[in-house]
Amino acid sequence: MPFYNYNVDKITSDLLKKEVVIIGAGASGIMLALELLKLKISTVIIETGHFQEDEKRQVLNEVVQTGKKLENAVWGRKRAIGGTTIAWGGQSLPFSYLDFKKREYVANSGWPINFDSLKEYYKDANRFMGVDVMDYEGQIFSKLNIKRPNIDKNKLNYHASKWANEPNFRKKYKNQLENEVDVIYNAQVTEIIANKNKVEGIILGNFKGESMEAPIKKLVLATGAIEATRMMLHLSKKNKNFFSENGELIGKYFMDHPCMKIGSVKNIRDEYYFQKQFNTNYHKNRKYSFRISLSDYAQTKYKILNASLSLMFYYSNETEDPIYRAKSLVKTRNLSSLGWILKNWRIYYKMLVAYLYDGFLYKPNADVKLVVMAEQEPSLDSFISLSEEKDEFGQEKALINWNVSNKTSQSIKSIVKFFENYLNESGRATIEYFSDLDKINNNLLSDVNHFMGGTRMSKSEETGIVDENLKVWQTENLFVCSTSVFPTGSHSNPTLTLLALTQRLAYHLKSVSLYEK
Repeated sequence: MPFYNYNVDKITSDLLKKEVVIIGAGASGIMLALELLKLKISTVIIETGHFQEDEKRQVLNEVVQTGKKLENAVWGRKRAIGGTTIAWGGQSLPFSYLDFKKREYVANSGWPINFDSLKEYYKDANRFMGVDVMDYEGQIFSKLNIKRPNIDKNKLNYHASKWANEPNFRKKYKNQLENEVDVIYNAQVTEIIANKNKVEGIILGNFKGESMEAPIKKLVLATGAIEATRMMLHLSKKNKNFFSENGELIGKYFMDHPCMKIGSVKNIRDEYYFQKQFNTNYHKNRKYSFRISLSDYAQTKYKILNASLSLMFYYSNETEDPIYRAKSLVKTRNLSSLGWILKNWRIYYKMLVAYLYDGFLYKPNADVKLVVMAEQEPSLDSFISLSEEKDEFGQEKALINWNVSNKTSQSIKSIVKFFENYLNESGRATIEYFSDLDKINNNLLSDVNHFMGGTRMSKSEETGIVDENLKVWQTENLFVCSTSVFPTGSHSNPTLTLLALTQRLAYHLKSVSLYEK
């Protein structure tokens, strides 16, 4: 079952006569295809890109912006086999129990499912990413020989995040895809053909101007949030009666994780142990980092959104970096680097002990930057719609109006203040702010390519686009498996939760298949 290049290979509609057609060969599309294969359900994946990103494909990501500017709306999304996993770091972290709940102080919050309904699927998602299935605090601390900092648990959580050894899903799963799944690439879906409450087919176009129509049984949109929403908007525009109850909600509640560099951490007491608790750790060749996040209690008591902070250890002057000095010596035979290394041999000894014995990456005398990533309150004022501009295939480009409420900056101030109080009371360090904490506002926030919302999950068709099984309300055979279905975004990187939803969808499609038979 090879990869098919629609620009070169002859493709017929017979190739799409599978039980499930998946649009998008990113994280969720690849996982869904391989998991359905285990369940004996035939699939085919359709991908616009090919094996690498390039300008011709990426230009299809161009958007029109009318709100707060997204810096990475084009190149922060990848049209290629592997999707954005070809460029990300592979960080894994689940949402919390509270993230799924209806919170009276957070407008438009609440998922139609709870944490427990995803708990087992999170384990499957961890395995698919190639990270261990230990919990993210407690058990993992003992494995890493880390003692939890004496932080007020009523205000702050201290937990790990895990990193995949091979974050690029194209590399990780290419051989399995090539041997077991049909993948059509260089193929853009230019139209979804619908009749009443059913999708009957799709029209595919290639980059040579050719196109074909193919009937389908079930269709899953497994693209990123912006593209999945754009496709649904195109479908709604061409089929006015397809979304009779909820069409006006398509594109609404668009979100990212607003991020901000807060300041530098100074006057660190016991730098070695401080970095053990807050810098990168390793166990059995696996990478772990640590975050501080707001506790459920603090969020509820102070009526704030979720948020987390990380400490970034780096050298603003690369000549002070011992690793840079060593590489420079090997590469250029630089005598000044040799002299520096001989003079500072104790630093290298301590770094070696840290890595081999204590299992963490020690950066002596490093600069430390405090970065916060926060939840965004879902709002009707933050949305995706269709612009008047069109792309190469004649499809309207997405228009994005990113709007962040003041509750996000308030939440950022809260978590930073809680953490600063801990540092001051323990005498471990101080914070030197880049901007006055009280003057932090949404203008200082940036995006991090964690695009979510636009086709949200809901308990009823009046309040969202897809049901708890990711099936589009009022339709028989259209599903959306994308971060676009997230009603809220937590502070956590969204991919692990998306993969848990993907596994859940695979089992649902299997049960539907058995029922139909």
